[in-house]
Amino acid sequence: VTDVAAAAEAARAAATTARVNVEINLGGIKDERVRAELAAEATRVDALAVRAEQLTDAVRQEIAK
Repeated sequence: VTDVAAAAEAARAAATTARVNVEINLGGIKDERVRAELAAEATRVDALAVRAEQLTDAVRQEIAK
């Protein structure tokens, strides 16, 4: 079960790191529509991070039993 939490945390780290990279590169995109679309897509990482945290919390609760 701890492998599941480790995988969730690795996925969260990868996604949030990718988001930061996208946000950094947004400044170089001249097309405002494209920039806005990419910025909006990047916010989807928030939901993934929340789900990963919930999964990790569930694993911790299971371990604490």
